[in-house]
This record gives sequence, structure tokens and C-alpha cells, in this order.
Amino acid sequence: MTIKSYTWTKESHGLFDYDLKDVLEVTKETGASTNILRNDLAITFAPDVSEHLIAKISRSGNRHWWIYHQNSYSGANHQA
Repeated sequence: MTIKSYTWTKESHGLFDYDLKDVLEVTKETGASTNILRNDLAITFAPDVSEHLIAKISRSGNRHWWIYHQNSYSGANHQA
């Protein structure tokens, strides 16, 4: 599986919520389950870390993947 992440900085200008600046792209190739972590603008991937967790990607069998947002996965907010 190929995972692509895009993050950017935000600036407030009255009625406008943000301007895109410094778009950061991170690409990860994986064949195993992984956690997606975000700390400020930095996106990282780790197999079993829950601090800064934003999503879990789990492999089920040879062809199926499950993506869980941090609020929809029962163990997502568990602190190790």
C-alpha cells in the first residue's frame, strides 16, 4: 500500500481561514499495518505508537485494508 500525506501551514486573514504555504508531502510504502502520527506539521508512521495518533491502517488478509480515524477505533486513544 502507498500512503500519501499532505500538510501545510495556516495563516489567518480575517475572513479567510488559511493560505497554503509550505505544503509538505510524505509518502510511505508499506505491506504491514501501521499508525499515522502527526506532531505539528510532521507526519510519521510507526507500528505501535499511540502518541500523536491520527489514524490506524490495519491489514486484513492478503488484499484488504482497514483505515480507522483516531475517534473511530476503540484502542486509538490508549496511551502506552
